[in-house]
Order: sequence, then structure tokens, then C-alpha cells
Amino acid sequence: MSLIKNKFSTDLKVILTIFLLILFSSSLTSCNTGNDQETVRIGALFSLTGNWSTLGNASKAALEIGLEDVNKSFRNNNENIVFKGQVADTQLLPDKALGELKEFKDSGISIVLGPMSSSELAFVKDYADENNIFILSQSSTAGSLSVAGDNIFRFAPDDNLEGEAVVALLLNDNIEHIVPIWRNDAGNSGLESSVRTKFKSAGGSVSDGVVYDTNTANFSTVVDMLRHQVMEAVDTYGGDSVGIYLAGFDEVVKIFALAKDMHILSQLKWYGSDGVVFSEALLKNSGGSSEFADYVEYPNPIFGLDPALENRWGPIAERIKKRSGVVPDAFALSVYDTVRVIALSYLNAISPDDTASFIDSFVKEASLYNGITGSTELNNAGDRKRADFDFWGIRIKDGEYVWKKIAYFHYDTHTITVF
Repeated sequence: MSLIKNKFSTDLKVILTIFLLILFSSSLTSCNTGNDQETVRIGALFSLTGNWSTLGNASKAALEIGLEDVNKSFRNNNENIVFKGQVADTQLLPDKALGELKEFKDSGISIVLGPMSSSELAFVKDYADENNIFILSQSSTAGSLSVAGDNIFRFAPDDNLEGEAVVALLLNDNIEHIVPIWRNDAGNSGLESSVRTKFKSAGGSVSDGVVYDTNTANFSTVVDMLRHQVMEAVDTYGGDSVGIYLAGFDEVVKIFALAKDMHILSQLKWYGSDGVVFSEALLKNSGGSSEFADYVEYPNPIFGLDPALENRWGPIAERIKKRSGVVPDAFALSVYDTVRVIALSYLNAISPDDTASFIDSFVKEASLYNGITGSTELNNAGDRKRADFDFWGIRIKDGEYVWKKIAYFHYDTHTITVF
């Protein structure tokens, strides 16, 4: 009798095991057919309250809108993946960017947009590479970060391309000599170096220039040093042939507030960099800086938007402006393209949770994608391969200062169109 009972118990266990395996198999099938949903979190390191917060807040809105549109598209195509964003405010401070990135890592986030500046990106690079974190910056341009085979990618053109655009405008304006002044960080130092090298290769000459620390509060000494170098340059080349190249961020407001009272500095053309385009601080006319920027023309280059694609980027730009209150530039709009390419890369990667596999998929998808900012194809270093540039300047309209597009650099022809 006990043998019969034991045999019955054994048979029952086998039947129950088979039943549980069938049930578990069914649950896996339902997970793949829509009953469960996979959540992919994307981190973002943006400056929301510090320097360059104009771009930071526009980028945050672009990320939110991009995620909404991607998730809607995935739902319509019955894809069981939802993407969610988590934004941290770096205030454009490298140590804060690294701290926030470590928190992302601890919480399981390995896909991160930003940071915005090259100094931040350089500071987090080693940690990202060592911890298999995928980094994609929308606005870092330093050539020193153009490294093949790392985990750092950029949807912005590097400073070599921006340098070409600036030099083309300088030559178009018949400038023979420039006096540079720049902020001592990776991005702005890279831009100054690019402009210096390319301008000299084109036959121009360059003064030693003035570099200022990132924590400079009082610019009196800096501007006075600039004045002395400009005087020497004008004595040698003549005022019509000398230009001032300024690479910085919102602190240009303080520089202009002092320069406007120095006659020789207000009689020359000034040229700027991407870190100032659409700066709200410069529009507020602090100390007459807006008026000065208008008077010295001050064209600032930024990765340009193809007019032929306005029917695509225009509506997205309006949505970003409505949400953030900021008119987005191409850097901010590229965040929208970034979200789309990341989503496609994750969907089509062989092993999306493996950083190497995801990167392989990302490079492939980026080379095929044409978004609102044009082709997102990357060069061997993982930066945007080609780019046109818009030049923006402060101008007065209806009694108020506004940012206005004043010139355009076409990459394929290396020509300048002045509006």
C-alpha cells in the first residue's frame, strides 16, 4: 500500500512540475505579446539654473517632448517598451556633473544625455568609460574629446567645424588680425585654438590674447589687458582690419559692460561662439551690454538648421518654446533627434542592456537617421560628421533687443551668406 502511495505522490509531483513549466512558459509569451511593459530610463545632465541655463531648459523640454512622441509611436506599433527621462541640474559645474552621473549609475541608469559643456564632459569621461555608461552630449564641441572607441558621443559638430565657419566669416569681413579673449575651459579653449590655427593657415595673424578663469567675478583687469593688446594690433594693422574673437558663456555680459566705456573696444567688430547664442542674460541689457553687442555686430555661430527642413523642426521648436519659454537652437533640437535614435538603437540592439551592443546599434542607427536637425551620421570619433552654421546677433526690434540670424555658413561650399 505504501508503495502505491509513494508512486502516486511521485506522479503527482511530475504532473505539477509540468503544469508549472507550462504556466511559466505562457507567462513569458504574454510578456512578449503586450501584457507586460519594459521601462528604459534615460538620464540627462543639463544646466537648469547655472551658466547656459537657456540651453539647459530648452533641452529639458526637448527631452520631454521627444519621449512623449517616441512612446506614442511605440504604443501605436505595439512595442512593449516605454522610455522615461530623469533630469539632473549640473549648473555647468564639472564636479556636480560627475556626482549626478554616479547617482544615475547607482540607480541603474546607463544611458545618459549631456553634460552640456566640454569641461563637464571631460570630467566625467573616465568614469563613464570605466562603468560602461553611454554618454551623448548635445552641445560639447572640444576637439580634445574627439576620441575613437570610447563611450562618449556627440550630436554636436566639434570645434574644428565651428572654427572653419568663424574663419570663413572673418575672411568675408576682410579681417586680417584677431585679438582673442576666452574662458579657460575645455570647450572655449578648444574653440579659440581652432579659430587661431585655421585663421593663421588662411593667412591671418593672431595676438597672444587674454584668457580668464572660469570663476572670474571682476573682469576689470581682463578687459584692460584686452584693451592694451587691441591698441597694439590697431597700430600695426589698422582698425578696419582687426577683429576681437570672444569665446565664453553668459559672463560676456560683464565683459561688454566694461568694454562699452573703452572707445577703442567699441570701434571694432567682435565675433562670438556657440555658448552665447540665445543667451537670455545678454538680452536683459545689463549695464548696456545688449546695446554694445548690437553696436559691434557680434555674430555668434551655432550648429545650423537647414531651412529646407523647417516644416519638420519648426513645429517641434514651437512646442519647446511653449513649454520652456525659450526659443530652441539646433543644440536643443538635436536632443529631440537624440531621443529618437536612442529608442531605435535600443529596439534593434542584439543585447540592448549591454553597453557595447547598444553602442554598435546606436552608431548604425545614427548613420541612417535623418531627423529634424538633418543627418545624424557620426565621424570615427563619434561626433556629428557634417554641419552648417547659423550666425546670430543681438539686434533691436520694436524697441526691444532680440536674437536675429545675421549670416549662414554652408559646409559643403564653405561659403558665407550675410542677411
